[in-house]
Amino acid sequence: MWNHNPDNTKWSLTGSALRLKATTGKDFWNARNSLTQKGQGLISTGTIKIDCSQMQPGDIAGLGMLGDPRGYIALTKDPKRIIMSEEESVKATVNNITSDILYFRVEMNFGNKQAKFFWKDDTRNWQQLGTTITMGFDWQYGTFQGEQYAILNFNPSGSSGYVDVDWFRLNDESGPDGNQTPTPSATPTMTPTPTPTPGQISAYTQIEAESYNDQLGIQTEACSEGGEDVGYIENGDYVAYKNVNFGIGAANFQARVASGASGGNIELRLNSINGTLVGTCPVTASGDWQTWTTVMCNVSGVSGTHDLYLKFSGDSGYLFNLNWWKFNTASLPTSTSTPTSISTSTNRIDINNDGVINMADVILLANVFNSVHGDSKYVEAYDINKDGAINMSDVILIAAKFNAIV
Repeated sequence: MWNHNPDNTKWSLTGSALRLKATTGKDFWNARNSLTQKGQGLISTGTIKIDCSQMQPGDIAGLGMLGDPRGYIALTKDPKRIIMSEEESVKATVNNITSDILYFRVEMNFGNKQAKFFWKDDTRNWQQLGTTITMGFDWQYGTFQGEQYAILNFNPSGSSGYVDVDWFRLNDESGPDGNQTPTPSATPTMTPTPTPTPGQISAYTQIEAESYNDQLGIQTEACSEGGEDVGYIENGDYVAYKNVNFGIGAANFQARVASGASGGNIELRLNSINGTLVGTCPVTASGDWQTWTTVMCNVSGVSGTHDLYLKFSGDSGYLFNLNWWKFNTASLPTSTSTPTSISTSTNRIDINNDGVINMADVILLANVFNSVHGDSKYVEAYDINKDGAINMSDVILIAAKFNAIV
């Protein structure tokens, strides 16, 4: 909702963005056209992505916490810098900002009554800025969420500048009793349960995409293959998974994806969003956002335990959806080693052309089967029984022969 009766000349929907023109107001509290959303307890975060390229000197645009007390994190123009403000007093600044695409985040923790402010751009990870604000509106038991997230753009002197708000996303996290409201007591304990360090997960098991430990820009949705998938993926978004154990080393990566657009890429990075790149997996159009296919790529230089970041890249707009992912220990065959024979001869089922029919060939074919028909992953030589599909029937034919044939 708007914090005051809106000036309807100062906002519009253009394409997929909210265009928010700078309103005239002496400060955040008095400026009109801040678009708000109540915080949720016990912990929630609000995040926005904005294009600041059309701001003018004096404009202040970003994401605020509107209430008593109040604060915000925002970009100013001339000088171009990011500021964090509490009760209209600037507490911290970041200079030398060059990007026009920025992300702001406010975290509200109603358990300890603390609010934190963060920012990033497409080249940097999230960074906290300024002081932690102690929130009011806690009512009797600390469970009334009165503070509001507020998308803001104002100028004390008036301006014709504007920002385009690509999206606002609200992420709620469970309370100390698993989404249950704490039971009031004479002396309530409102300290949130500490988040445990994630245990190790094997890189070689199928990992549901929505089981991430951190993310930027994505949302989850119902998946036609069951459960949920990660959707609304755009260029620069990511999902991160903690403590992924790659053992002595992974050789390839596969993922279940769908795209009603032109697709994009999954960059596989270790330990941070800009960490070591160990592979890039291309994703092509599948015709619909719930038409699923499996994509794969080789990887190198990954062993031991790491945090894994799947960073998404591509053109503008939504790229693709992601259902699950996993790694494997056998490399994918290259184009120079792909068998060309179409008979059921020995060289036809020696998938990696190493002169031996063994479990390595079984694994390679099993990695691609998923009932692949005439799409980009259909290789005629892998269709062992010539039924027009690469599937478990072909895997079984190879497995039945591998023990004895050399």
